[in-house]
Amino acid sequence: MLAWFTKKDLAGTKLDGYLLRDQIGAGEFAKVYVADAPDGKGQVAIKVLGLSEVRDKDVVKHFERQARLLEKLDHPNIVKIHAHGRTRDQLWIAMDLAAKSLDKMLGDQPLPEDLIIDVGSQIGGALQFIHQRRIIHRDLKPSNILLGTHSYVLSDFGFAKVLDSSSVVTINPKKVMNLHYLAPEIALGLPVTAKSDVFSLGAIMYHLATGKAPYNGTNPVRIVEKQLKEPLPNPHTLNSGISYELGMVIRKATTVEDRFRYPSTADFVRDVRACRHIQPPKEAHQCLGCRQMVPAEFPRCPYCGRKSF
Repeated sequence: MLAWFTKKDLAGTKLDGYLLRDQIGAGEFAKVYVADAPDGKGQVAIKVLGLSEVRDKDVVKHFERQARLLEKLDHPNIVKIHAHGRTRDQLWIAMDLAAKSLDKMLGDQPLPEDLIIDVGSQIGGALQFIHQRRIIHRDLKPSNILLGTHSYVLSDFGFAKVLDSSSVVTINPKKVMNLHYLAPEIALGLPVTAKSDVFSLGAIMYHLATGKAPYNGTNPVRIVEKQLKEPLPNPHTLNSGISYELGMVIRKATTVEDRFRYPSTADFVRDVRACRHIQPPKEAHQCLGCRQMVPAEFPRCPYCGRKSF
């Protein structure tokens, strides 16, 4: 993996007027620098891919189409790009500078429910926006969620799929590297839908709620086997500080079979936002259809749609 990085430290280099300063991050394929914008217009983040170091043409293709996609997406919870181009043997994208990414906030301890709701609501809103334009992100993970000035923003569209496009952009789970948040249908090479992104966001929220990565492990095959055989529990059972209702939203979003997930991203966002002012947990009963625990006041099971219990 490290062979894909541009090995040269580019601090002090100019890329089309952007003066690169300190390196602040590195993903699977590129490095990220703080840079001074041309004409003294503040600072930006620049993602750089060194063409001389890349041996995989798909990496270059993903990088270039990410820039083209982001140019078309104007949403407060999607990272804004200022420019992109090629300077000598460097491909680069200049974008808003974020304080940090969500993975830097993760630890062994759960995070507050209000923060989890913020992440689910804001990133869910960004997903709803791209899904309406028939774009599936496909690589949602904590490192791709940035803490902006006033909100969380979605980034890294290198593996995004445009459903109306005739071009085929393959996704190799070994290159994505982090299967913990990947919907099982993506890992299995099956068709993806908006529900695949909702699964990934739900898995991220599960990590925030419990302090534990879902399906922990290092063996990709074993992780996928766990996804298929061991559905994630309601996070409330592991952390009583998380409301039962928010736990149910996360549980439904991460159901293995996508037919039992939320029918739309808008429905998911609505239920996440509804958890902002919830009442204390009430009595629950078990659905006779899918065997999930459901609050007594629900007229039908939110997982399988069964009307009676």
